[in-house]
Amino acid sequence: MFKLVNPVQVWWPATAQVPSTDKPGTFDGQPFKLLLEPLSADEAEAMDKAWLALTAEDRVRDPHYLLRRVVKGWDDVTDGGSPVPFTPENLNVALRFPWFPLAAYAAYRDLMSGGRQGN
Repeated sequence: MFKLVNPVQVWWPATAQVPSTDKPGTFDGQPFKLLLEPLSADEAEAMDKAWLALTAEDRVRDPHYLLRRVVKGWDDVTDGGSPVPFTPENLNVALRFPWFPLAAYAAYRDLMSGGRQGN
């Protein structure tokens, strides 16, 4: 049975490739989960048009606009010991490290491709 609900929110796995503290020059895969709210086709088209209308300067100012829109929560994110709650402020902190947006975009791409991309 196909469930037609709006908005759709789903938990999706992600893995951040973080520089290893134990093995210089290598990365450690650190898995976590994201609560994602996929864009509808209409929303995606409107977002694309809005993005194209921005100046280059404005695009640089907020390069992760898509993630701010679709990421609604996370699980298995810690500060090395304690869980880090999902908040807009904590999302902004995570987006400052290149490995987080890379993992989040890969997870969203995987979700939107029907799981055919791999993560």
